Amino acid sequence: MFLLLCLCMQQTYVLMENRIILFFTGCFTLLLSSCLGSDDTDYSNEIAKNCQISAFTLKHDSIPELTTTKFTIDQISGRIFNQDSLPYGTVVDKVVASVTYMSPISLGKIEVIQEAVGDTLYWNGTDSLDYSKPVRFFITAYDGITKKAYETKLNVHQVVPDSMVWAKHNVTLPGASVSERKVVVFTTNDTERYHMYTKEADGNHLYVASTSDLGSWSSQELNGLPESPVKWEMLTEYENNLYVPSSDQKLYSSSDGNTWTLVENAPSVVSILGVLQEETTAKKPSALAIIASLDGTSQFASMDKSGVWSNGKVVPAQFPISGSAPLSYNLMYRERLFLAGGKTTGGSVLSDTWSTMDGLNWVSTNPTKGFSSREGASIALYDSTFFIVGGFDEKGQALKDIYRSKDNGITWVLSDSVVVMPNDYKARAYTSMIVDEADNMHLFGGKEAKGKKDLEELWIGRINRLGFKK
Repeated sequence: MFLLLCLCMQQTYVLMENRIILFFTGCFTLLLSSCLGSDDTDYSNEIAKNCQISAFTLKHDSIPELTTTKFTIDQISGRIFNQDSLPYGTVVDKVVASVTYMSPISLGKIEVIQEAVGDTLYWNGTDSLDYSKPVRFFITAYDGITKKAYETKLNVHQVVPDSMVWAKHNVTLPGASVSERKVVVFTTNDTERYHMYTKEADGNHLYVASTSDLGSWSSQELNGLPESPVKWEMLTEYENNLYVPSSDQKLYSSSDGNTWTLVENAPSVVSILGVLQEETTAKKPSALAIIASLDGTSQFASMDKSGVWSNGKVVPAQFPISGSAPLSYNLMYRERLFLAGGKTTGGSVLSDTWSTMDGLNWVSTNPTKGFSSREGASIALYDSTFFIVGGFDEKGQALKDIYRSKDNGITWVLSDSVVVMPNDYKARAYTSMIVDEADNMHLFGGKEAKGKKDLEELWIGRINRLGFKK
């Protein structure tokens, strides 16, 4: 009996020993399998990284700015490019590329296709490449199977950034035998549109166009204007209303551009000079500045947005009564109104400039380096610069030159190189100049000579760099 019991215990021990061995064997096998699987995953990722470019630079001994050019790497689309283009005229036909990969493991091979020369080569990492057109990289990992393709491009400005390109719009401005034309941007019913007012053989007309479609003008009805001629060249927008004087020195206003009413409390208006915008920080109200005939003398006067008039000093003999180019602008948080050129009561054509901060007190700046005498010039604040274009000189000859001032009208420089009017642009005066939100400068109509009909042309220009994508 004892012998039988010992035999049974021995068999049980052997059985337990076998189970323990099998348990540890299984654990080891599972651990080994897990480790091998992890190695496979890391191995695949390493190969994928081996094909991906993590940094890209270019250099050329004659192009120092190229070494600091930043490149964007789009891993999804496989594109590498510089967002900030190199200067116009930069020659990039022999450029050395430097490439860094996400994995430091040696590559299998790199094929390069240069679009400019049309060849394919196995790139050794030091050969210069022609980047006048895109260059494509085809990277093969060290497994000989995994691949990644990139298109690399070196952007260079294709136009002179500071040059101004002009084009004649392919539309004839509306109106039959127009003797006077004025275009303004005016908002009605929360919609901004171009309003064109013309004086034609049968009277005054209004044409309206969308700011997005200057090729389509619709004729609109005009009501309330006097029988006496109105001075459309002095048409001015002030506090969401349009104002225009008549030849008998009456002032008319319109809130919609179509229906006009007499401003009952206005003085006799010799001319409208322009607008001073409201200063919210200084709590200074806006003002419509005019020259009024008071007690037989010409005096400065202004109207605030509530319709209250104020009188200023007597207008000096050398001040422009007509034909000046007005510009409203802000300098050092103060609103100002600036006038360039014009014609005095004595008939003198000026090269002077005048400015005011209230419409009642004016100061002549007399620029030390100015523009030539002119009336009927166009003026705009464009590219943070005062621009004056065209006008009639003291002999009545039309001009097409451009003067620019970067110091708010103190000094002026004749633009004679990259910012000039094209050869087929006719010299003219009394052109409506409007700058839109896309930095396009529009020139509507204008006169080639005094007494001639208004030109039926629209010219649009822009300095190239202002059209570059930000």
